[in-house]
This record gives sequence, structure tokens and C-alpha cells, in this order.
Amino acid sequence: MKRGGYKEKYVTKRGAALCIVAFLFLAAIATTGASVREKMVANPPVTILSEGFELEWVEDSDGDLAPEGWEVDATNPLDERHWSQFDNELFPLSHSGEYCAGVWWSEDEQNERLYVELNLQSYVDVGLEFYSIYYWDTAFADFRNTVEVSLDGGENWTIIASLLNDEEWELGSGGPGGPGWNWNEEPIQIDLSQYAGEPSVLLSWHYWSENPGEGGKAIWMIDDVAVTGVEDTNPPTVNITKPANAIYLNDNKLLPFLMPVVIGSITVEVDATDAEGSVSYVEFYVDDVLKSTDTSAPYMWLWNETAFLKHTLKAVAYDTAGNNAYVELSVWKFF
Repeated sequence: MKRGGYKEKYVTKRGAALCIVAFLFLAAIATTGASVREKMVANPPVTILSEGFELEWVEDSDGDLAPEGWEVDATNPLDERHWSQFDNELFPLSHSGEYCAGVWWSEDEQNERLYVELNLQSYVDVGLEFYSIYYWDTAFADFRNTVEVSLDGGENWTIIASLLNDEEWELGSGGPGGPGWNWNEEPIQIDLSQYAGEPSVLLSWHYWSENPGEGGKAIWMIDDVAVTGVEDTNPPTVNITKPANAIYLNDNKLLPFLMPVVIGSITVEVDATDAEGSVSYVEFYVDDVLKSTDTSAPYMWLWNETAFLKHTLKAVAYDTAGNNAYVELSVWKFF
């Protein structure tokens, strides 16, 4: 009787274990995790900025006259010796229409800047194009016509194109200005894609002399400024890398299994990437309740709350353009 009783208990426990395994196996088949991500879409370019300088200039934030929404930083007090609106009365200066923006040379100090703020947070493949009159001959090596960018509100500027004395911009046959000039003949095209995803980009045209107190030696006109970009509507890719299909005990993987089974606490790990820009942050949910937000890779969260049986673990990744994608995973958790 004693021996038979032991056998009966053994069979009973074995049967119960088999039932649990079978139950978990069926649950694994019925519940799987999958990343939800829309199909990649190739969007056409759109216009971010278009300025032909035809409208009357208005006062900017410090009282200088500038195109509406733009800023002028002037050092030379004389009109037209800092950035001003020019017409075609004396020379054909504009590329189209009746007006353009420009600076006339002076013997006195000139450190003149015209700039505009761009929000490139939702764009990829950003490009700048404008037409210009400038002297590119190396005869005047002590002043500069530079296109610059600032990402910190104008505290620091990065030169992205130097039209004077740079062979890349020796364009045009001279037009009315003669040899050494690009007289609105060839557009200036600059790739701004490295700044895509940035919420605040100052784009500047800077006319300045390397010798303090001296001015430039030739005029600089710009017209028909256009910034275009491709809208980033494609969401990031996100995957839960831990827990995997295995049994975990207090954050340690014991052995592979049909599904994630967690005993105790576990560090949830997520891999998130974005093909067009960058991932801004990842949210962690349990049964659609937000538990944590991580703003930098590697994206992790310690799940140490007591829970029992099956729960839905979800991770949502957001890119800098605001697009998002999520992944859900069924996890069995005990304690």
C-alpha cells in the first residue's frame, strides 16, 4: 500500500506538471509578440522655406529692417552697407521679380549677418538653393561671403559654404560684372541633411572682413532662397530583446522555453532604431499602463513589481519627427 501510494502521488504530480507545460505551450501558440510598423514610404520633397524678398522689409527683434520672420545683425550704420533690400534701378540685381537681398561694399567695418530660423525636426534629405551675385576671384582674399549654421541660437556658427576663394563656388562666366563673378547664372546648392531632425536651425548669410575695421570689397546679393526636405513619416523599428523565449529567475536566464516566463524581477531591454533620423525615447507598458520612459540607448526598465500569470508587455518607440511604433509581448510572471 505504501509503495503503491507513492506511485499514485508521483503519477499525479507528473500529470499535473504535464498539464501545466501543455497549457503554457498552447498559450505560447496563441500569443506571440510582433513589432507594429508601417510600410516605409518614399515621400516627395516639400518646400520648407521660400523667400524672394519681394515684400517690404519690416523691423526685426532689435529694430533692423529685415524680411518678415528674418533677422538682420548690422554693424555698418549706412543703408545698403548692411543687409538691405535692393531693386534693379542701377543694375540687374534680382534673379526674379523686382527685388533681392544684398550688401554693398564699404571701406569701413562690415560684419553683416542675415539669418532665418528653420524647424527641421520632421524632415530628412534637406537641401538649400539660392541664386546669388558674388565675386569669387582670389584678388580680394581678406573678406568673406559665407553661409553658416547655428544650432545654439547664434552663440556659435559653423561655415557650410565659403563663396569667396573656394574653387567649389567659382561658378558663372561673369555676366554684367565681367570675369570672376557669378551673376545669378548658377544656383548655389548646399546639402543640409546633416541638420535634419533638429528643431531649431539658424541659417545665415554672413558678409565680413578678416581685418577688423575694414569692409568688403565687392557686393553680395542673394535671391530666390528655397529650402526643401522630405517629410519623415516612417516610424522607427522596435523590438523587445529581453525577456526572450526562456525561463528567468531574478533577472537570470535559466534555460530556453516556449515563451517568456519570469520568476521575480527582470530588466526589460528594447532595441529601437530609426532609418531616417534618430529615436527620441521609448515607453514601457504593462497591460497598457505606462511604467517607465527611457530617453537614451540602451533602452531598459527594471520590472520588479509583483505580478502573477500572463501579462502584456509593450514598448513604444518615438523618433524625433514624432512617428512611433510599438511591440507587444505576452509574458508569464510569478512574484
